[in-house]
Amino acid sequence: MHRVVASLLAAAFLTGCSCINLPQQCCKPLEPVAEKKRLLFGDPASQMAPAFKTVCMEGGGRRWKVFVPLTGPNDRRRPPILLLHEIPALSPGALKLAVRLSDQFTVYVPILFGAELDDNNSKFLRSSRVLQMALFRPSWNAMTSGERKITRELSGLCRTILEEHGPEARLGVIGMCITGTIPLQLLGQEDPIPQLKGIVLSQPTMPIQTCTIEQKKSLGISALELERAKAHVKAENLRIIGFRFEGDAVSPGERFQRLRDEFGPRFCDGTVKKRDYINDDHMPLKAHAVLTDGYCPPQKDPRHPERPAPAPPSAGQRAYAKLHDYLVEALKPGR
Repeated sequence: MHRVVASLLAAAFLTGCSCINLPQQCCKPLEPVAEKKRLLFGDPASQMAPAFKTVCMEGGGRRWKVFVPLTGPNDRRRPPILLLHEIPALSPGALKLAVRLSDQFTVYVPILFGAELDDNNSKFLRSSRVLQMALFRPSWNAMTSGERKITRELSGLCRTILEEHGPEARLGVIGMCITGTIPLQLLGQEDPIPQLKGIVLSQPTMPIQTCTIEQKKSLGISALELERAKAHVKAENLRIIGFRFEGDAVSPGERFQRLRDEFGPRFCDGTVKKRDYINDDHMPLKAHAVLTDGYCPPQKDPRHPERPAPAPPSAGQRAYAKLHDYLVEALKPGR
């Protein structure tokens, strides 16, 4: 009975999560599997080259399949970023975010659950495998707050990535949706990663139960992890940045209020106002995926295709610019 009730709650969460269910999102592809194939493996018919290379990495006691954009220069001196994708599967939006960031960073996108060509629009995927993962697999246990095995595993992957870049490298971690507060958990580990300097929390949803005020305020991590994270942020003079759409009920505003209360001015609140994303981007009130489906690239100037059209940036573009500027500042050498 407990599992049935929990499954119904999670099904309601997945139904409400607009990064999964709202095709009217600003820039959500109608054929995500085909789009992912083109990005990951290229398209021989159109002579489109792959935008990523696939690497296998060891870390945290497991073997990871990781995608790294090929669009930027292959330079290990560039700061590394670990990009954690949303549920129910790796999306084209997450891959395109990695490509955008690759202009100045080396971006690592590990597969966290499922396979790379799973259809993130699939109702079956949302209602079965991902549901079981989120609720009942001990490594995630997304219905509650507390320590998680997946965080310790990702901590090991972070250390492997940093070995590739050398002791002077500074690492950024971007969490989105179900992975939204994992960067904060990484800060709160007993053995923290000293080079972790960029902490991005986008539309955090763990715990996925938001029936009570306490659940809405919860950051999904243990009290001990939170205290360690606060101490680390203060000692290292770090800043944290967070993104959510103002009307998003899946990632409630009470969580960002909690982050403001706990971290004060060290938390940069990147909430996108309703008037901006509804009017500028024509998105639904309960839009969810700020950095992926919430972003559309600038339109091209028809007279000069190599240039963007002379128009003010949209809400999604402004959010991405804020993310980019934050990471450049947080990860620059000598900070």
